[in-house]
Amino acid sequence: MRPSTSIYLLALIFFFQSSTLSAITTLEQLCGSLGADYVTPEYCINTLKTDPSSASADVHGLGVIAVNLTIPQATAIKSKLEELLKNVSSPHADKALEACHQLYSDLIPSLRWAANSVASKLNRGAEAVLNVAISVPASCDELGVLPITKEGVAFSDLTNLARAIARYLAA
Repeated sequence: MRPSTSIYLLALIFFFQSSTLSAITTLEQLCGSLGADYVTPEYCINTLKTDPSSASADVHGLGVIAVNLTIPQATAIKSKLEELLKNVSSPHADKALEACHQLYSDLIPSLRWAANSVASKLNRGAEAVLNVAISVPASCDELGVLPITKEGVAFSDLTNLARAIARYLAA
């Protein structure tokens, strides 16, 4: 191997390693700075890493990923509520399930808007939507819709992560 080829290959390897380390550092730095919002670095890193694009994302990209992760969770809860509505046994339960279903139905387009807002660096708007979104599971619990409590807690955790990142980006 000629010396110039060796230097070229060495430089190429260094470039790829440093870009990978930079993305990991971005993720770790961001996740390490969200503690004031009750988000542990471990939860943040493990959650964001479920999206393969997090490895190369900048801070705003990580914010978009976080908001986007809330959408399938809200959609799954909405679907579960639709199934529960098919088998409702009392008028009170029917009204509570329908109200909770409506909350999630209305929330999903707002979460999409919030993801687009973070992508457009309109972080305060996204933060406002996520502030509302985080209260939806508690509202369903107050209505007595207990069969989705576990899913609601997971959704609240994801939403809190997304809100913390939007707040970080807005600062």
